[in-house]
Amino acid sequence: MHKLSVRIAADPDYPINYYNLACADAEQGHASDAKAHLQQAFDRRANVLKGESMPDPSKDDSILKLKKDKTF
Repeated sequence: MHKLSVRIAADPDYPINYYNLACADAEQGHASDAKAHLQQAFDRRANVLKGESMPDPSKDDSILKLKKDKTF
């Protein structure tokens, strides 16, 4: 099982775990998985820790790799 999957299982409402999984998917070229995990991250954005903010995918090198992918 992937380390991020273990983190999600431990805290399924924490959005950064899903965001990190989206980045890992993007690095591997898995556009549809990255899109789904990014959506899950932003669906849970209200659950970021105090003083923390959601990363900006439009400035993330991993996510930007999928910019031209039609499935993303």
